[in-house]
Amino acid sequence: METECFPGLTPCEHLAPRYEAMPHGSIHHAKIVCAACGKYMGWQPKPETVVRRIETERKIAAVGSKLLSSWEKAFIESIKKLDGKLSPRQQATLDKIYDS
Repeated sequence: METECFPGLTPCEHLAPRYEAMPHGSIHHAKIVCAACGKYMGWQPKPETVVRRIETERKIAAVGSKLLSSWEKAFIESIKKLDGKLSPRQQATLDKIYDS
């Protein structure tokens, strides 16, 4: 379940998130907890992950104007729904289409 103010986070009646940095090398950047009650609300992505997802969304938008094969069109349509969260293989395929 998500909150309107903080999409993607577990709801808490206080809506007062606090970010707790995770140790270096952790898979997560920071844990988001309620500052009032300490309830776990979700994970904050690493800054480089956010940048990569934005770049991926930009590439998806850019290849839409290219002349694509039917397979490439279907692939692009399928990854549009992933909000920039691609597997390494999907990312490599998108990069290849983008660079061609």
